[in-house]
Amino acid sequence: MDNNHSPQEMNPTESTAVATGNNVAQTLQTLQNTSLRLERNLDLQQSILATLPLLRLAGYGLLVIECVDFVSLALGAKLMDAKWEWNAFGFAALQMPIIILTCVCILFGAAYSRSRPEQVLLKFLRWGLLCLGLVYLLMIPWSANNLNRLYTTLETDYSRQLSEIKRGADQAREQVNFFEKNPQALEKIEGAAKSAPADTLAQMKEKVSGVNYALTSQAAQEYQQKRNALRKQSVIWYGYTMVGIVVLFVLFQKSRWIKEIRTATSAVEGAGKHRLRFLWRIMTAPFIRFHIACLKLFDMLSKIPWIIQMEWRMFRKRFFRR
Repeated sequence: MDNNHSPQEMNPTESTAVATGNNVAQTLQTLQNTSLRLERNLDLQQSILATLPLLRLAGYGLLVIECVDFVSLALGAKLMDAKWEWNAFGFAALQMPIIILTCVCILFGAAYSRSRPEQVLLKFLRWGLLCLGLVYLLMIPWSANNLNRLYTTLETDYSRQLSEIKRGADQAREQVNFFEKNPQALEKIEGAAKSAPADTLAQMKEKVSGVNYALTSQAAQEYQQKRNALRKQSVIWYGYTMVGIVVLFVLFQKSRWIKEIRTATSAVEGAGKHRLRFLWRIMTAPFIRFHIACLKLFDMLSKIPWIIQMEWRMFRKRFFRR
């Protein structure tokens, strides 16, 4: 019956060997791909580690520049001036992207290759993020008050400008009415004799109305432009501020590794102090033992009179009972 099998059929052992060979080939291909991927990742990590000092240097440079900018802003302070305070808030809000970029550059790389002074600086930087976020958060109601003051000042200026335009128009109309009541005075005006008095008065009225309308329209346009500019500034600056506050708080939360670095360093310092304390105890042990022995000796000497007195009492009771 074995001779009746076709030559295309294969033994189970041979099929198993072929499957095993295919599996081995696939495994080798997978290992080769994995090794190539690991080599690329290693090259990428090495390139990132090579750029760490440059990024951190750029971050510290930006930090110094930001400090100089804020100091220069504080030197030219004009407190209780709504316009200056609003512009100062805008300056601080527009500096938020640079502040975030500075923090990211400094914190990039986490705890890798950090020197001891840098670890101390990072601790202050981490709490500085929280304080800066709180300062920006408190600046929101302060700036809102200044914005309200600016709107009030803008409306006051617009109302005063309208009243001045109206006053000038009323004065011009009074003059036109005066010329209507006194036609002789109109003849004295240069160029009035070329046309009839009625035409001259009509031209004067039309001119007064046109100037009044033009000035009113110009004042309304300027008021609307300033109001729209304030509205645009408020949207941009408050948007920058709110997003920046959220990012600063997230950076503070995600930078807990700074605290762990300090904890590890403190543990090492504690171990070093423990060793020094142990060495100090070893060195001072003989002196301490000598001091304890002297104290015991002085204690024994102080008890000698009491011992003698007790022995004398016992001697008297024993031999001099009667």
